[in-house]
Amino acid sequence: MRHDGTRRGELPRRVRPGRRRPRVRRAAGRHADVVPDVRRLRTGEGTRRVGTRPGAGPAPPSRTRPPPVRPGPDGADPGRGTLPGRPSGLPGERRGRGGAVRVNGDRPLIAVLGASGFIGSAISARLARLPVRLRTVGRGPLPPPVGAVADVKPFRADLTRPGLIAESVAGADAVVYLLAHIAGPGGWRAQEGDTHAAEANLGLMRDLVAALRGARRPGPPPAVLFAGTVMQAGTVPDRRIDGTEQDRPVTPYPRQKLAAERLLLEATAEGLLRSVSLRLPTVYGHVDAAPAGGGDKGVVATMIRRALRGEALPLWGEGTVRRDLLHVDDVAAAFTAALGSVDRGEELAGRHWVLGSGRGERLRDLFGAVALAVAEHTGRPPVALKQVEPPDYAEPIDFCDIEVDSRAFRSATGWQPRVGLADGLRRTTAALTRP
Repeated sequence: MRHDGTRRGELPRRVRPGRRRPRVRRAAGRHADVVPDVRRLRTGEGTRRVGTRPGAGPAPPSRTRPPPVRPGPDGADPGRGTLPGRPSGLPGERRGRGGAVRVNGDRPLIAVLGASGFIGSAISARLARLPVRLRTVGRGPLPPPVGAVADVKPFRADLTRPGLIAESVAGADAVVYLLAHIAGPGGWRAQEGDTHAAEANLGLMRDLVAALRGARRPGPPPAVLFAGTVMQAGTVPDRRIDGTEQDRPVTPYPRQKLAAERLLLEATAEGLLRSVSLRLPTVYGHVDAAPAGGGDKGVVATMIRRALRGEALPLWGEGTVRRDLLHVDDVAAAFTAALGSVDRGEELAGRHWVLGSGRGERLRDLFGAVALAVAEHTGRPPVALKQVEPPDYAEPIDFCDIEVDSRAFRSATGWQPRVGLADGLRRTTAALTRP
């Protein structure tokens, strides 16, 4: 007998057939470590009209159970089967044709595109704690998350090859889209006319929308979470970005991100999918679960490595430019919170949200904090800072202050950034010195 008065294998009274499951309320101000009522991603219960303004979104989706579709690359069948969280071998497990066990058939299927990257590894590790089916998609190695509760199936592929986007999201109830062109010393910075960058940043989004349109089925449309950038707003006069600005991106990368985001918004208005765009600031930190070489990216990790080698830290100019920094663990928590809240329809879907700590740090102060964190860890004196001329690949946005007001997203989801900068630098330094 369980605490709710039911026996093992018996449904609680509140979810027995003929009774409507009550809405799960979130605790304000806390991360969503579990997806509230994850079956809503599949059944559409609680889904509302979506759109950026009244009348802009499609009608509420039908609650009709979708017909079976072709299994995805991991063999996952999107049909219903066991109860969420029920491990293989317990009563209630169903078997498909030929006696093959359909494990976790009742769990929603989440496909993470770009799962082998820095942010993708962190999000995948967090989603693996949930009672879902998780398809991790990436070009690089995809080691299984340690201690996963989810049924995790890796799908290693080069998504620029024809047809692989469609295969990677087949049967998915939710897609986390993290694909971007990041290469060379310039990182995310793309040059005008770079067709390879345009294909990675925008062309693959067109392929995704086309794939979801081709696999359209009755029932609630899939949720698509998109990793955008706060640079899509362009140069903001008072440097503080809250998501209400008119977008005026000034360089290719944020322009391509904005174009990809608009494709999702148009598809949401069409009723094809439910999009949530999360625009990110400078992301830093380290992901232990990431494949070799993918556990950290960006300026902070680069400066920590320089300091560990005893090298001076180069500042472009006087180092007075400000950047809002968000730890990768907080980014993963934000995506999980958004996924758990997507059933609230117009509260979250059909628009963009900006993420940030709410504080802009001068790069001179940031690099000084890096030097101190490394000195504290190694016992050596802090390395020096030196002014250098900006490299040729520097862009105008590199010299603009960025500070993010993310109160709208915090209010909608209860998410809050938890990792302070000093703690984040200590943790990243410790991770980069581990054998």
